[in-house]
Amino acid sequence: MKSRERKRLDKVLFALLGRRPDAFGVVLEEGGWLSFKGLHRALAQEPGFSHLRPSGIRDYFTTFRPERFQWEGTRVRVRPEFQDWSRIEDARAEPPARLYFPVRARGLISAVERGIGRPGGGGKRVVLAVSKEMAERMGRYRDPAPVVLTVLAQKAWRAGTCFSSYGEELFLADHVPAEYIISPRIPRELKKKRGKADRPPSGPRPGVHAGAGTFALQPRDLAEPDLVPHGRRGRRAARRGRRRKDGKGPARRR
Repeated sequence: MKSRERKRLDKVLFALLGRRPDAFGVVLEEGGWLSFKGLHRALAQEPGFSHLRPSGIRDYFTTFRPERFQWEGTRVRVRPEFQDWSRIEDARAEPPARLYFPVRARGLISAVERGIGRPGGGGKRVVLAVSKEMAERMGRYRDPAPVVLTVLAQKAWRAGTCFSSYGEELFLADHVPAEYIISPRIPRELKKKRGKADRPPSGPRPGVHAGAGTFALQPRDLAEPDLVPHGRRGRRAARRGRRRKDGKGPARRR
């Protein structure tokens, strides 16, 4: 890595981890930590750093050992004495009229029907963007073509949903109910896939056990082997047999 590229990378990393993580669509863990995987996703959206891999980012720290950073295992942070984001989250902030949230195409219907996040918390906090452009950037961390949902944040806030601002670009919430989400038109192919998923699974009827290597018996499987016709000759032989049995066939020659 050339000296100029290394200095630019150091500057971007310090801004991301120590000053304005929200400007990169990133929410840091407690203590300012961020995984190398998450750091790689954020840097991949920055011009000139899309070629870097998680292993290359880790090698940068272990090789050049920049003084303002601390790393351990699979995560990294700016040293506490250099951090300047401790007051970045404000639970008293009033959200704007609309916020934006990116989802994968396959998770679109679920988000529209069930809402975003878990009611009552207990899971990962929902990260919402102030602008649609930031939401698209965040969505590209996981999907090359994310779908952006519009959240009626002001209405949800008045109805009791709690929001916290995170810097200037992001808001956090535990759960956003489905009635406050506006979705773009759902593609027909997604509806078809959801319809197939909702169908009852095919298989044996309730109470009927079908183990490996077994099959369901049909009435024809219980027929006597000598009465089952096979081909034209078999069918003729079966008809002659029935005639003899009924006494309508020709008398048997002695």
